[in-house]
Amino acid sequence: EGVALLEEATAQSGALRLMPTHAWNVTMLAEAYLLAGRREDAGREVERGLGMARANQQRWLEAEGLRIRCEVRASAGSPDLSGARADGEQAAAIAGEMGLRPLVGRTHLALGRVERRAGDAGAWRHLERAAALFAEMDMSFWLGQAETEGRALGEASKG
Repeated sequence: EGVALLEEATAQSGALRLMPTHAWNVTMLAEAYLLAGRREDAGREVERGLGMARANQQRWLEAEGLRIRCEVRASAGSPDLSGARADGEQAAAIAGEMGLRPLVGRTHLALGRVERRAGDAGAWRHLERAAALFAEMDMSFWLGQAETEGRALGEASKG
């Protein structure tokens, strides 16, 4: 249902040429597609959203798009982990420069997932940073996500 609503909002903002809003809608549609398991659609839309964010000079939205693209690249059947890492690091840098702490936290969470998938010990560093930020900001949902990833990483290191 959420995907359908975002598809409708994206179509409307595009038809009305509300470009900053349209860029946001496209980017959020990419994330919705990713969450719905529609990786190809997510990849297409995040590229579109990134292009619009850059054209509109929406650096905050560029960072959001890079975080989403990081997750899209990491979720592939044959993941592009180096590309995912690069996107995540760039997203974290932009978000950090702009003081967007929730986005910094979500980006470290994404990077923790990437590093866990790659079997890299750097996953702990990212997950701990994400958890600390979420705890400081009282973002319990995202803190739970970081803790779940940490438990998965702990289980993987035992086996």
